[in-house]
This record gives sequence, structure tokens and C-alpha cells, in this order.
Amino acid sequence: MGIKIKKILHSIICIYYKRAWSPIKFNLWKEHNIHLSLYRKTNVYRNNFIQRIKKRNTIIFISDGEYINPGIADKIRGIISIFQYALIHNLEFKINWNYPFKLEDYLLPASYDWIIKNNGQSNEIIYPIFIESHYKSQKISQIEESQNQYYLLDFLIKSNKANEYHIWTNAHWGNKDYHTLFHILFRPHPRIVNSIKEIIPNNNYIAMCFRFRQLLGDFKDAASGETLSNDEQEKYMKESIQEIYKLYNRHKCTILITSDSNKFINKVKEISFTLIIPGKVHHSAIKPTKNDNKYIFDKEFIDLYMLSYAQKIYLMHKEKMYYSGFPEAASFIGNKPLETIEY
Repeated sequence: MGIKIKKILHSIICIYYKRAWSPIKFNLWKEHNIHLSLYRKTNVYRNNFIQRIKKRNTIIFISDGEYINPGIADKIRGIISIFQYALIHNLEFKINWNYPFKLEDYLLPASYDWIIKNNGQSNEIIYPIFIESHYKSQKISQIEESQNQYYLLDFLIKSNKANEYHIWTNAHWGNKDYHTLFHILFRPHPRIVNSIKEIIPNNNYIAMCFRFRQLLGDFKDAASGETLSNDEQEKYMKESIQEIYKLYNRHKCTILITSDSNKFINKVKEISFTLIIPGKVHHSAIKPTKNDNKYIFDKEFIDLYMLSYAQKIYLMHKEKMYYSGFPEAASFIGNKPLETIEY
């Protein structure tokens, strides 16, 4: 088929879907096609891990750093959603998370084996799928977006026959079943378990999460962002510490403090009732250097589990700070209450 005819057909299809679908679903489909076009043109992605599945078609969650590459919490959210779809539709489910680390170095299969066993080329028919999430940045309904994400995945799978569907996504329709599905899929690596045993307190505790991104000038975020002046940085930290004391006066218990800013952590670690997890946060969307520790992402997974063990989790937000999905993920894992405090 000639290039001109293909373009005309694509334009007709776009017009039809734009009229037939909701704007959210149509925009998600357009983004999928942009990634699909890049995938086909550049051939960046290599199918060097594919396994042969004879009994059932397979959905494989992909994290390879080439396309959609959010943080740990968003990736796990995507995994949960895709796994839920696979269970409903009796599809095999696997994970190929190899960038910037191998997931099995931090999380291991629990009761469902998601590890790909057979590396090497195969003759399987593969269809790549790309589904992104923008409800935070575009200020649209999370529920409406999740419904449209699910409908789009269902449409793409049913419209494109394949043995394996390779999916890059941070979709979130599986949030309702997150707690159950997470514990079917994952258990922490023994190294993570041992680290937690060394720091977890005997008494109950609550947790507060402060996500400054690059505001305090000491953290490299994948999305970059603004850095405040020295005076503004001091103001943010001072007011954040005031919130810590407010919650302590309310709960009168140990408070786990997590943050992407070591500058902030160094200020609060001297407070007697705070619990600080040792180590430095490294954003999982940024590839480590050769000089970095082999298990540089341990702290993120320790933070995640430690938050999930808290009696209650507070997401702290002031003006330019980020509404992180990390504490929400922890609240789902531990089935614990989450509250956002604006200050």
C-alpha cells in the first residue's frame, strides 16, 4: 500500500475515532500511535527476551528505558493494572523490567511467577502497546482516565491478533485491587527484608512524605524543574518542620519521615521522635553511573515497605511541591489510610 493511501486511511480512521470516542480515549490512542510509529521506524527495541508461550497468549509489562519511563510507584501501578486485565481475560502475565535495574534484584515473585525464563529470539507475533497517564498534569478525572485506559487496552488487544502484547504503561485502573494483586505478585528480596528488620521500630508509627523534586537544589529529578532561592528553600523547610511538630502533637508517636531531599532530611533527623531511613534517594528513571552502588535503589524499596507498615501515611504538599504517587502506592500495599495535608 502506498504511503499516500496509508496517510489518507489513517486520517479517515482518526476522524472516525475522534467522533466515536471520548476525548480522553482518543488522546490516549493518539499517544499510543506516536510511540508505535517510533517503535517501527527506529527499531530501537530488541525482542531479545521473548519466551515461547504455547498454551495462552501473553501480556508482558516492559520497562526498558526506551519509551514510557516513570518512577517506581507509577511503574508498579501499571503492572497491577495490566496483571488485573490478564487475570480477567485468562492471559499469561510476565514482567520485563530491566531498566535502570532488574526488578528481581528488589522484588521477587510471591504466588504468581512473572519472571521470563527463556531468553532468546522466537517467532512469536508481537504487538506493542503504549498507554500513558496524564490526569495530574491535565487536571482530568482519574476515574474517567482509568476507564478509558482500560477500554483502549481492550480495544488494541482485540483489534490486533498477536501471541505476545508488550506493554509500556503507568495506567491506574487496577487501584481498587492493588493490595491483593501486589501481594500475589511480589515479596521483598531477602536483602530488603534484612535492611527493614534493622530499622523498623517496635512501637507503632505514622509516616510523612515530602516530595520537593528539585526545589531545594540537592536532588536530580527525571522531570527536572525549578530550584528555589536560598531564602525560599529555608522557608519551605522551616514550614515543613512546623508541620512535623503539629502531627506529633496530635499523634504523640514516632514519625517516619521520607523525602527526596537529603538537605531536608539532615535538618529533621535530629528531632528526637523522627525515624529516618539511611541512604540517599536516586530517581528510578535516571540510570546510575558506574561509580554508584550496585543496589543504589534499595532505599526506594525500603521506603516503600516502611511506609506501608505505618499506621497512617501523610502526603505533605506546599505550593510548588509534587503530589507524589509513592505514598499512595505504600498505602495500597499496606492497606493503610492516606491523607494529603496542604500547608
